Amino acid sequence: REPELVTLAEELAADFESDARFVVGTLVPTGCTVPRIPPFASPEEGETDAYAELGSSLAEFDVVYAYPWPGEADCLRGIFRESARDGAWLILAEEGFGWRGWEKREEELLPRDLH
Repeated sequence: REPELVTLAEELAADFESDARFVVGTLVPTGCTVPRIPPFASPEEGETDAYAELGSSLAEFDVVYAYPWPGEADCLRGIFRESARDGAWLILAEEGFGWRGWEKREEELLPRDLH
């Protein structure tokens, strides 16, 4: 949803000779049933499917970093709980908490120490 940020990320990756790929699109997987708040629209609601653009799914990622706006962390945790694979980690920059880590285990998100 922020093409300018993708452009900046691509430039930064090029500076470090990284093969990282970036796309503009929703992080909400197709078919996600988690109640969402804007701006978390799904591909069914007309957003570009970021996972299709990358040729993968959320269940294929080992670690996901996110920088949610205030009030969005619960929504991100719900999406991750529903769609990530067991053993995957979600690392959030949460207002008032700093960095927080969560590991998906058997349909639950378990808080993990990042230190």
